[in-house]
Amino acid sequence: MERNVPHGIFFALFPSLFSVIGVLVLAGYLPMALSYNYLRGLRSPIDEVVLVLLGSDLSRLVILASSIIGMMIGLLLSRFVTTKLDVVRKEGEVILSARMHVVLLSWWWFLIWPFQMICILEFIAYGPPTSHFLIDLGFSLTAGYWLAFAIPVLLKYLLLVLHAKSIDSRVKLIAFLRGSGFIKRLQYMTLKVVPDGSDS
Repeated sequence: MERNVPHGIFFALFPSLFSVIGVLVLAGYLPMALSYNYLRGLRSPIDEVVLVLLGSDLSRLVILASSIIGMMIGLLLSRFVTTKLDVVRKEGEVILSARMHVVLLSWWWFLIWPFQMICILEFIAYGPPTSHFLIDLGFSLTAGYWLAFAIPVLLKYLLLVLHAKSIDSRVKLIAFLRGSGFIKRLQYMTLKVVPDGSDS
């Protein structure tokens, strides 16, 4: 069974949304995190250990470095998607596996859940307050990752759409499903450029 899928959700809406969030976090939250005084106020046991090992100034540098590390991870993983978009622009069609479909749906979650699990375990073990250091580290790492993953994907997608329009064509994403009943299993998807008015 074939089904048309709105490709803009994967390649435009999600990347635009999470790149905006990444910019807001790095421009608004990160400066506050770097100015936070870890020597004042209530601290979790994790913050106490961080202060002993790193001190307040080095802790801030680690938080700043985490955003850069997040960007490096985002750029690396975005290549799996941007390479496919380049192939479509040059060759007119590419097959996206079911695994790639999972990446397109859940890439933004990649760096969130580890820090959430750590914070939940810390809360269960020690109770409040939770670690400011871990929260700041998680936010900066995730924001950098979102930004560096989303922007290349968005730019490559816009180039693909402009290329399709320049040759009187459009981008089409088709999902090939297997099975019967309400729940059907995705086999693969095809992203391609087709002439305007074509149903293929």
